[in-house]
Amino acid sequence: MLEVHVLSSGHGQSVLVVFGGRHGLIIDCGHGWTSRPGPIARWCARESNVDLRCVLISHVDSDHYCGLYELLQGQDRRRHIRRVFVNDIELKAAIDSLRKRHAYDQSIEESPRETQSARSLALLADISAGRVRGLPLDAHREVVVNDQPERLDLGPEFEGMQVSALAPSQSIRGASRAGGISSAGSGVWRTGRLESNLGSIVARIEYAGRSVLVCGDAELRSWEDIEQRCGLPKSDCV
Repeated sequence: MLEVHVLSSGHGQSVLVVFGGRHGLIIDCGHGWTSRPGPIARWCARESNVDLRCVLISHVDSDHYCGLYELLQGQDRRRHIRRVFVNDIELKAAIDSLRKRHAYDQSIEESPRETQSARSLALLADISAGRVRGLPLDAHREVVVNDQPERLDLGPEFEGMQVSALAPSQSIRGASRAGGISSAGSGVWRTGRLESNLGSIVARIEYAGRSVLVCGDAELRSWEDIEQRCGLPKSDCV
Protein backbone atom coordinates (compact mmCIF):
# COMPACT_ATOMS: atom_id res chain seq x y z
CA MET A 1 0.00 0.00 0.00
CA LEU A 2 1.21 3.50 -0.86
CA GLU A 3 -0.12 6.66 0.76
CA VAL A 4 0.76 10.22 -0.27
CA HIS A 5 -0.08 12.91 2.28
CA VAL A 6 0.13 16.54 1.12
CA LEU A 7 0.13 18.42 4.40
CA SER A 8 -1.23 21.87 5.08
CA SER A 9 1.89 24.01 5.34
CA GLY A 10 0.85 27.55 4.51
CA HIS A 11 3.52 29.12 2.30
CA GLY A 12 5.66 26.06 1.70
CA GLN A 13 5.57 22.38 0.79
CA SER A 14 5.43 19.29 2.98
CA VAL A 15 4.72 15.88 1.47
CA LEU A 16 4.90 12.56 3.28
CA VAL A 17 4.90 9.27 1.35
CA VAL A 18 4.12 6.20 3.47
CA PHE A 19 4.93 2.78 2.01
CA GLY A 20 3.54 -0.43 3.43
CA GLY A 21 1.87 1.47 6.26
CA ARG A 22 5.20 1.78 8.08
CA HIS A 23 8.09 3.40 6.18
CA GLY A 24 8.10 7.11 5.42
CA LEU A 25 9.71 9.24 2.70
CA ILE A 26 9.61 12.99 3.34
CA ILE A 27 9.60 15.25 0.29
CA ASP A 28 10.27 18.74 1.61
CA CYS A 29 9.46 19.88 5.12
CA GLY A 30 8.78 23.58 4.76
CA HIS A 31 6.03 25.69 6.20
CA GLY A 32 5.18 29.37 6.46
CA TRP A 33 4.16 29.38 10.10
CA THR A 34 6.12 30.73 13.02
CA SER A 35 4.29 28.46 15.44
CA ARG A 36 5.55 25.05 16.40
CA PRO A 37 5.40 22.23 15.69
CA GLY A 38 5.37 22.23 11.89
CA PRO A 39 3.00 20.06 9.80
CA ILE A 40 5.25 17.00 9.34
CA ALA A 41 6.44 17.04 12.95
CA ARG A 42 2.80 17.13 14.09
CA TRP A 43 1.82 14.35 11.68
CA CYS A 44 4.68 12.14 12.84
CA ALA A 45 3.80 12.74 16.48
CA ARG A 46 0.27 11.59 15.73
CA GLU A 47 1.29 8.63 13.53
CA SER A 48 4.10 7.28 15.70
CA ASN A 49 4.07 3.86 14.00
CA VAL A 50 5.61 5.35 10.81
CA ASP A 51 9.42 5.20 10.65
CA LEU A 52 10.94 8.06 8.67
CA ARG A 53 13.59 6.50 6.43
CA CYS A 54 14.37 9.05 3.72
CA VAL A 55 14.26 12.81 3.23
CA LEU A 56 14.29 14.56 -0.15
CA ILE A 57 14.67 18.35 -0.26
CA SER A 58 13.48 19.47 -3.69
CA HIS A 59 15.51 22.68 -3.60
CA VAL A 60 17.16 24.97 -1.10
CA ASP A 61 14.48 27.59 -0.49
CA SER A 62 13.46 27.98 3.13
CA ASP A 63 9.78 27.23 2.51
CA HIS A 64 10.91 23.74 1.46
CA TYR A 65 13.44 22.91 4.19
CA CYS A 66 12.82 25.14 7.23
CA GLY A 67 11.16 22.37 9.26
CA LEU A 68 14.09 19.97 8.99
CA TYR A 69 15.82 21.02 12.22
CA GLU A 70 12.63 20.71 14.21
CA LEU A 71 11.88 17.34 12.63
CA LEU A 72 15.30 15.81 13.30
CA GLN A 73 16.42 17.56 16.47
CA GLY A 74 15.95 14.39 18.52
CA GLN A 75 18.21 11.37 18.00
CA ASP A 76 15.23 9.07 18.41
CA ARG A 77 13.87 10.52 15.16
CA ARG A 78 17.26 10.61 13.43
CA ARG A 79 18.20 7.03 14.10
CA HIS A 80 15.73 5.75 11.49
CA ILE A 81 16.83 8.09 8.65
CA ARG A 82 19.07 6.37 6.12
CA ARG A 83 19.06 8.70 3.10
CA VAL A 84 18.94 12.50 2.63
CA PHE A 85 18.68 13.64 -1.00
CA VAL A 86 19.54 17.22 -1.97
CA ASN A 87 20.93 19.37 -4.81
CA ASP A 88 24.50 20.02 -3.63
CA ILE A 89 25.18 23.08 -5.81
CA GLU A 90 22.31 24.95 -4.23
CA LEU A 91 23.21 23.76 -0.74
CA LYS A 92 26.82 24.95 -0.96
CA ALA A 93 25.76 28.30 -2.39
CA ALA A 94 23.19 28.84 0.34
CA ILE A 95 25.65 27.92 3.09
CA ASP A 96 28.31 30.25 1.68
CA SER A 97 25.88 33.14 1.62
CA LEU A 98 24.65 32.31 5.11
CA ARG A 99 28.18 32.46 6.46
CA LYS A 100 28.98 35.71 4.68
CA ARG A 101 25.92 37.42 6.08
CA HIS A 102 26.33 35.80 9.54
CA ALA A 103 22.63 35.07 9.23
CA TYR A 104 22.75 32.15 11.63
CA ASP A 105 24.02 34.27 14.55
CA GLN A 106 21.72 37.18 13.77
CA SER A 107 18.65 35.02 13.30
CA ILE A 108 18.74 33.85 16.91
CA GLU A 109 17.44 37.28 17.86
CA GLU A 110 14.94 37.40 15.02
CA SER A 111 11.68 35.59 14.27
CA PRO A 112 11.15 31.90 15.09
CA ARG A 113 10.86 31.17 11.36
CA GLU A 114 14.24 32.77 10.58
CA THR A 115 15.88 30.88 13.44
CA GLN A 116 14.38 27.61 12.28
CA SER A 117 15.43 28.21 8.66
CA ALA A 118 19.04 28.98 9.59
CA ARG A 119 19.32 25.96 11.88
CA SER A 120 17.77 23.70 9.24
CA LEU A 121 20.20 24.96 6.59
CA ALA A 122 23.16 24.40 8.93
CA LEU A 123 21.83 20.90 9.66
CA LEU A 124 21.67 20.14 5.93
CA ALA A 125 25.31 21.21 5.63
CA ASP A 126 26.30 18.96 8.55
CA ILE A 127 24.41 16.02 6.99
CA SER A 128 26.28 16.62 3.72
CA ALA A 129 29.58 16.52 5.64
CA GLY A 130 28.60 13.41 7.66
CA ARG A 131 28.71 15.28 10.97
CA VAL A 132 25.26 14.56 12.41
CA ARG A 133 25.19 12.12 15.33
CA GLY A 134 22.52 9.49 14.90
CA LEU A 135 22.64 9.50 11.09
CA PRO A 136 24.78 7.16 8.99
CA LEU A 137 27.99 8.80 7.73
CA ASP A 138 26.86 8.06 4.18
CA ALA A 139 23.28 9.29 4.62
CA HIS A 140 23.83 12.20 2.25
CA ARG A 141 22.88 11.56 -1.39
CA GLU A 142 23.49 14.11 -4.13
CA VAL A 143 20.88 14.03 -6.90
CA VAL A 144 22.47 14.15 -10.37
CA VAL A 145 20.38 13.44 -13.47
CA ASN A 146 21.95 12.58 -16.82
CA ASP A 147 20.01 12.14 -20.06
CA GLN A 148 17.57 9.63 -18.59
CA PRO A 149 15.75 9.65 -15.23
CA GLU A 150 17.93 8.64 -12.28
CA ARG A 151 16.45 6.01 -9.97
CA LEU A 152 16.93 6.91 -6.31
CA ASP A 153 18.03 4.16 -3.93
CA LEU A 154 15.70 4.50 -0.95
CA GLY A 155 16.81 1.28 0.69
CA PRO A 156 15.32 -2.21 1.03
CA GLU A 157 12.33 -1.00 3.07
CA PHE A 158 10.88 0.53 -0.12
CA GLU A 159 11.23 -2.52 -2.35
CA GLY A 160 8.44 -2.45 -4.92
CA MET A 161 8.21 1.34 -4.97
CA GLN A 162 10.32 3.23 -7.51
CA VAL A 163 11.32 6.89 -7.20
CA SER A 164 13.07 8.44 -10.19
CA ALA A 165 14.54 11.94 -10.42
CA LEU A 166 13.89 13.67 -13.75
CA ALA A 167 15.62 16.94 -12.84
CA PRO A 168 17.85 18.87 -12.31
CA SER A 169 20.01 17.71 -15.20
CA GLN A 170 23.73 18.10 -15.76
CA SER A 171 23.01 20.91 -18.25
CA ILE A 172 21.15 22.92 -15.60
CA ARG A 173 23.93 22.26 -13.10
CA GLY A 174 26.51 23.33 -15.70
CA ALA A 175 24.66 26.59 -16.22
CA SER A 176 24.67 27.08 -12.45
CA ARG A 177 28.44 26.64 -12.30
CA ALA A 178 28.98 29.00 -15.23
CA GLY A 179 26.76 31.72 -13.84
CA GLY A 180 28.06 31.84 -10.29
CA ILE A 181 25.68 31.87 -7.33
CA SER A 182 24.71 34.71 -5.08
CA SER A 183 21.96 35.59 -2.65
CA ALA A 184 18.94 37.40 -4.04
CA GLY A 185 17.34 37.88 -0.64
CA SER A 186 14.25 36.33 0.91
CA GLY A 187 15.49 32.78 0.49
CA VAL A 188 15.98 32.97 -3.30
CA TRP A 189 19.38 31.92 -4.65
CA ARG A 190 20.30 33.14 -8.11
CA THR A 191 22.78 31.44 -10.44
CA GLY A 192 23.53 34.09 -13.04
CA ARG A 193 20.02 34.50 -14.40
CA LEU A 194 18.81 31.27 -12.84
CA GLU A 195 16.85 30.98 -9.62
CA SER A 196 16.96 28.10 -7.19
CA ASN A 197 13.56 27.01 -8.51
CA LEU A 198 15.34 25.94 -11.68
CA GLY A 199 17.37 23.49 -9.61
CA SER A 200 14.27 21.81 -8.17
CA ILE A 201 14.35 18.04 -7.98
CA VAL A 202 11.44 16.67 -10.01
CA ALA A 203 10.62 13.12 -8.88
CA ARG A 204 8.22 10.47 -10.14
CA ILE A 205 6.93 7.91 -7.64
CA GLU A 206 5.64 4.62 -9.09
CA TYR A 207 3.91 1.73 -7.35
CA ALA A 208 1.50 -0.98 -8.52
CA GLY A 209 0.93 0.65 -11.90
CA ARG A 210 0.10 4.10 -10.48
CA SER A 211 2.32 7.15 -10.36
CA VAL A 212 2.66 10.52 -8.63
CA LEU A 213 4.79 13.41 -9.87
CA VAL A 214 6.34 15.73 -7.25
CA CYS A 215 7.67 18.92 -8.80
CA GLY A 216 9.08 21.20 -6.11
CA ASP A 217 8.99 24.66 -7.71
CA ALA A 218 10.21 23.54 -11.15
CA GLU A 219 9.74 26.24 -13.77
CA LEU A 220 9.31 26.29 -17.55
CA ARG A 221 12.98 25.86 -18.42
CA SER A 222 13.19 22.72 -16.27
CA TRP A 223 10.19 21.18 -18.05
CA GLU A 224 11.62 22.09 -21.45
CA ASP A 225 14.86 20.41 -20.43
CA ILE A 226 13.01 17.26 -19.28
CA GLU A 227 11.00 17.14 -22.51
CA GLN A 228 14.13 17.42 -24.62
CA ARG A 229 16.04 14.73 -22.71
CA CYS A 230 13.44 12.04 -22.01
CA GLY A 231 9.98 13.35 -22.83
CA LEU A 232 7.37 14.73 -20.47
CA PRO A 233 6.23 12.09 -17.97
CA LYS A 234 2.67 10.85 -17.63
CA SER A 235 1.38 10.47 -14.08
CA ASP A 236 -1.90 9.84 -12.35
CA CYS A 237 -1.40 12.71 -9.93
CA VAL A 238 0.77 15.85 -9.69
